[in-house]
Parts: sequence; structure tokens; C-alpha cells
Amino acid sequence: MENKLIQFDTIEPTEVKWLWYPYIPLGKLTLMQGDPGSGKTMLCLKIASMITNGELLPCENEEEHPIVPKDPGIVVYQTAEDGLADTIIPRLMTMNPDLEKIYTIDESDISLSLLDIRIEDTLKQLRPRLMIIDPLQAYLGSKIDMHRANEVRPVLAQIGRLAEKYQCSIIFIMHMSKMTGAKTMYRALGSIDIPAAARSMLTIGKNPENADERVMCHIKSSLAIEGKSLCYQIDFDNGGIVFGDFCDLTSDEVLLAPGKKSEKTGLMIDEAKEFLKEILEEGSAKATDVIKSAFAIGIKKRTLSYARTELGIKTKRKGFGSSGIQWWYFEGKEIPEKNYEELNT
Repeated sequence: MENKLIQFDTIEPTEVKWLWYPYIPLGKLTLMQGDPGSGKTMLCLKIASMITNGELLPCENEEEHPIVPKDPGIVVYQTAEDGLADTIIPRLMTMNPDLEKIYTIDESDISLSLLDIRIEDTLKQLRPRLMIIDPLQAYLGSKIDMHRANEVRPVLAQIGRLAEKYQCSIIFIMHMSKMTGAKTMYRALGSIDIPAAARSMLTIGKNPENADERVMCHIKSSLAIEGKSLCYQIDFDNGGIVFGDFCDLTSDEVLLAPGKKSEKTGLMIDEAKEFLKEILEEGSAKATDVIKSAFAIGIKKRTLSYARTELGIKTKRKGFGSSGIQWWYFEGKEIPEKNYEELNT
């Protein structure tokens, strides 16, 4: 075989394109991992639905970064776990997608694997903007040991080439190991070559501060600065997924067992509790003043929230609308009612 060499000065630089900046690059592999019931599938279905309708995804702004023009796109959704007719379609219907733009490769006769020629045939025929594989473990193939790097690497390299060739974002949904003490990056099942092959990696978990919320954390980004953690709720009556605000929760905090704190988090909360005891020693204080003072000495809002809950600090709001003021106080140290008006001025 002839040894073909390529000089770097002959390679034309290209700009990275995005399906969802900075979370999902176009033409690349993205991993989405989380524990069972964390909301991975629902989030992927919402993304798929929005792609078929040409909608902007949360926090996208065409003026700030290059994104794919938001004309409606085609999606391929492949699942080995949930029934299409009784689970996937009913969930999608709450999101109002264009179902004519969502396809799946028929596996009724022959199961699909990532090296199956039908994948490239599908990408070539449909030119989809997004393909979702749920879960990755089910599609590696029966002869591939996902814990062996030498077996996993060529499979992911091949599917990565197809993603780039046909400019299709491919999301692999992944299960996680039960190694709760390990860093999030290393909790993905299988060889570390799996996260290494992805250009972006997302972790989904429940918000430890709000049981009704899920949080999407960006834990790896090879092509842009990591995006902020994004909160969302599963709500079948309002589009399936309702996106909320950004937060500063990390993936390690989101995946921490309920009721359990890391040693570092515990120390930070202890410091915040001492701060609150001192600032509220003389009586009530405006919540905005407490938060501002805490921030000035490096105490984050969520740490302050944990500490306030553990100390049993009470709250009272005086006034209405934008002129209303929230006060924090310990039981028995509330400011007398007659003094609130003077303090509010």
C-alpha cells in the first residue's frame, strides 16, 4: 500500500458547527449519561422534537455563535429499551413534534449494531441532523466487549467518521456504573475510550435543591467552553419538558446520593451556618443583604440555601410585587411588626 502523506499547510481550517451550542456539536459524537429515571430519554425526545420544528434550543443566540440554520431537520431515533408505540410515541406527542421527520431503522428481523451498513445507508438517504442511540451499550454488537479499549475504539472511530461525513450529530445515551465515589467522567459503563471518543459529554441528574427538577451538566467539551448547568422539569401537560434557569450545580453534586454530602460540601455548609449565626445574631436581616454579604466572602447561594434549611431559619416577606422585601430570622428573633416599615425605608 502506498504511504500517502498530507502536509498541514494544505489543510483548509473549518469552523465548528453546532446542533446546540455549546452542548452538541454537529457532525460529532456526544454522550449523555445518567442514572435510571434521571430524564435522559425525555430530554433527548424534546431535543428531537424541537429539531423537527426548526426551533431554537435553550440559550441559543445566532448573533453570538455559529449554529445550524433553524429550518426543520430530520431525526433518527434508535432505542433498544422502550417500546415505540406504547412509550416513545406517547411521550413525543406531548411535545408536538413533526412525526413525519422522525425515523427509526426497523429491527424487527435483524438487530442493529453500530457497524451495521444500514446506519450509513440511513444517513446517506435521509441526511438527518440528529441521530440518537438509546442506549449505546445495546448497539455495540454482541462480539464487542465494551470494557476493552481495543474493541471499542475502532467501532466508535467508524461511527465518528460517519457523523462527520454526513454532518449528523450523534447522541449516545449511556447507563452509569454504581461507583458513587468516582468522578462523573469515570462512572460511564465500559472503557474510558468511550468518553474519550466523544467531543461533548453531558450528565443528567436530579436537582438536590429541588426534587421536581432535573439538571443537565456539561462535563466535557473539546470544541468550546463548557456550557452552564441547565435545569428543567418533566411536565407532560406543558410540552413534556419545561426548561428553567441555569445553575452552578456540578455533576458530582447532582449525582450524589440523596441526603448525602461530599466532605468538601459538608465543610462549606458548616462555614455558611457559622456565617448565618453571626449575621442573624441580633435579629432579622434582609435576604438580599445576607446573600450579598455571603457572596463577598465566597459563599455561594446554593450553599447558603443548604445552611439556612439545616439551621431552620424562618422567612417573612413584607410588601408586594417588586417593592416587597424578604427577611430571614431565627425563631423568636423576628423584627416586631411595627418596626418593619421604618427598616424598609
